[in-house]
Amino acid sequence: MRAILKSRKLKVAAIVAKKEKCAVAEIARAENLPLFCDDLNLQFAEKMRELKPAIFAVVDFGKFLPNEILAIPKFGAFNLHPSLLPKFRGPTPVQSAILAGEKKSGFSIFKIGEKMDAGEIFFREEIEIENLRADEVYEKILKIAAPKFCEILEKIAAGEISTGEKQNEKLATFCGKIEKSHGEIFPQKETAEEILRKINAFFPWPSAFLNSEKFGFLKILRGKKIPVNSGLKPAVH
Repeated sequence: MRAILKSRKLKVAAIVAKKEKCAVAEIARAENLPLFCDDLNLQFAEKMRELKPAIFAVVDFGKFLPNEILAIPKFGAFNLHPSLLPKFRGPTPVQSAILAGEKKSGFSIFKIGEKMDAGEIFFREEIEIENLRADEVYEKILKIAAPKFCEILEKIAAGEISTGEKQNEKLATFCGKIEKSHGEIFPQKETAEEILRKINAFFPWPSAFLNSEKFGFLKILRGKKIPVNSGLKPAVH
């Protein structure tokens, strides 16, 4: 959002946030911009039409945009998604990539359509994610993706780019929501690699945790694999 606000070619007309108390809403207030936290209903659509936007920029919104909303901006609505689409469509692409043992992931900029995360891709970039926690992956992606998203939006709004690359539906994979219970570790059933993936994937939420008879509830914030012959003994049983 801050990258778009700094653009000399784009003017932000309004900001739509998921709730009143969030970082995006705070930015809107700080910049004295119109802020909407309404449901995506007909009344909201009328407010958007009054603004006559050229383009919608969507990041981590978490709601489907109905057709009457998508039809409002002249050039359409575009989303920044933290995966290499069509892989890991859905709400938890970074966590899912780590859990799957992916060494590389990335981000995609695509045009929003009726199907979830299935629109034409206007830009995609790969990054290394091996041995990184989810928060570190997000930070790495956003550092690169934020200015690139702004650049692509500028080109679309200027008419320099009008079409993207269609996604291959045969390669599409999907990820679901994360529950708190997903962070529990089972040392007797899971390998060291599986446990490490959970630790990395579920930080900062819900965090990997262990229910130990000896120590009780333990939240694990970081982990590392060590050789079996290292001489170290486990402290928790």
